[in-house]
Amino acid sequence: MRRYGSLVSRLSYLRHEIPDTPKEKSMTSERDREIKRRRHRRDKVRKLRARLDRTTDVRQRAVVIRKIQRVSPAAPVPES
Repeated sequence: MRRYGSLVSRLSYLRHEIPDTPKEKSMTSERDREIKRRRHRRDKVRKLRARLDRTTDVRQRAVVIRKIQRVSPAAPVPES
């Protein structure tokens, strides 16, 4: 009987995941996704640069510089 109860709870959980909004509103365009990626990347680079300014340890600075280069290879970063 326990398996039946968990199956019912799983089915009711799945039923609540179906969005009530029309399909056109819930889908985003490729351009919107691209803009979101760019904004997120820009914000992350800003936060990493702020952390780089606060950091004095050479090893930690190297780690943060690698992270900045990994997130945005074209972003200008100080050498050390």
